Amino acid sequence: MSRLFRLDRVQGLHASWSQRLGRLARITLSGVLLCLVWQAALPARADAPNEPGRPVLVLVSSDTSIYAEGLSALQTELRAPIEIEYLDAIRSSRQTLVEYFDELDRQQMPLVITIGPGATRAAMDHLQDTVIVFSMIRSPRLFIEQRSHICGVSMDVPMQEYFQRIKEIKPTARNVSILYSTPESAALAAEAKYSDLRNGLLANLQKVGSTQAAARAIAALDEKTDAFIMLPDPIYDRINFEALSTTCQEHSIILASNYSSFVRAGAVFGITPDYSQIGRLTGAMAQRILQRESDCAQESVRFADYSLFYVNEEYAANARIPLPPGIRQRAGLTRLFRAGVTFMQEGKLKSARIVFQSILQKDPANEAARSSYNLVVNRLTGDSTRQLLTSARQKREQQNYAAAIADYRRILQLNPGHRKARAELQVVWQARSESEYHQAEGLRQSGRHFDAIRMYQQAISSYAGNTKAQMALQALRTKESARLQEYLKSGIQFYNRRQYDQSIIIFENVLLLVPGQKQAKEYLRLSVKKKRALEELIRNQ
Repeated sequence: MSRLFRLDRVQGLHASWSQRLGRLARITLSGVLLCLVWQAALPARADAPNEPGRPVLVLVSSDTSIYAEGLSALQTELRAPIEIEYLDAIRSSRQTLVEYFDELDRQQMPLVITIGPGATRAAMDHLQDTVIVFSMIRSPRLFIEQRSHICGVSMDVPMQEYFQRIKEIKPTARNVSILYSTPESAALAAEAKYSDLRNGLLANLQKVGSTQAAARAIAALDEKTDAFIMLPDPIYDRINFEALSTTCQEHSIILASNYSSFVRAGAVFGITPDYSQIGRLTGAMAQRILQRESDCAQESVRFADYSLFYVNEEYAANARIPLPPGIRQRAGLTRLFRAGVTFMQEGKLKSARIVFQSILQKDPANEAARSSYNLVVNRLTGDSTRQLLTSARQKREQQNYAAAIADYRRILQLNPGHRKARAELQVVWQARSESEYHQAEGLRQSGRHFDAIRMYQQAISSYAGNTKAQMALQALRTKESARLQEYLKSGIQFYNRRQYDQSIIIFENVLLLVPGQKQAKEYLRLSVKKKRALEELIRNQ
């Protein structure tokens, strides 16, 4: 306001206070409108596309093998360079995180990918307008309820899977103990309380406030407990885990964990997500957002489609817990799957393909192996399939459907699991069917009814769901069937005059109207037979 008054004095204006206030109001209103127009012209941070070649920041909570596996898989789906930062390294090199995130905020990045709860929480606390795509976190509801412009992939395994495996190992099991202390583990405990009875079990939930309280709860376990599920929770330090493992073994309690390392250290079984799949899902989600094909409101939270199963047979034997053959087989396939993943990470793609093929031969419904097999084949045939996919799409745009279909089929020969090619091929078949339907309509309107029937049939053959072609075909058949006897009479006349070419055409047309019509079928057979005999006689003269 003072700047405006100084401007008045410089220009020598001596208006009354009312004039000044009126002018001030007009100038202020103009300024506000200008600001609003300017602001509306700018894209929101969440909607801004990534600049070509600009790296995407991936903030990782810490350097662990689990996060490394997800990070490696993420890069197979994200078609942009990445810049990796580790939160623990940032904390050790800077006095506060505020300085680091202020620098990021000034860069106005379209999105940040976070791996792990620590990195996700830090980004949420310091980046207000930047889109956050998270990965490898549990209980995602606790994150997405706190702010907008956040979405990602959860690493939660449904509690129902634990209950199903417990029942498979011990059909008479009933009581399952669960301890929790954090909001994240409390959310999983609540899920357990919802799904326990559905599986014939009763979850006994106990909230503990410290590792000492957890130790007392562990010491109180006895034979009345059939199973114990370890949730991801800081109460399980080394001392508490060792005590829990020993107690469960002594009382033949089925101890289940969500980390394979705990299974190796002393638990009956463990269930984990496929960290590679989580990474791929995260990379694909980030790519869609960068390309403005989607946003966080649409993406929300996604979950892995399958999980991996581990057992410690030696521990189970010492705990006097027999493992059914199905449990052993499932764990064996997981070990084989992990070997295939290792080959993939080492770049030994042909070896990985052999491993995943072996799993699918033993378990055709194994989604983990199928997904990884498709990924390996895609890498092995990537250049060829990309070129063919581009060619197929161009031909589809040109409405050259036959050539497009040929390209899509070649892609599926190289990689039978190529989902995009399979989905787009279906779209092309539908488009071709629609084109053939319109051709049939043109033939019908020009009076070429039998050619129209053939084209309607072709449209239905291309896409069985083309109801317009089905209805038009039925209507035209009904109309022409009224002349059936006339057509038969004409065909027989041509046959009797030995004009077999004409009789063949007529009887074929009759069979288009009434497939299987006995008289037309027999005369057609005779017409073809006698035509061939006549042609043979002429050749031999």
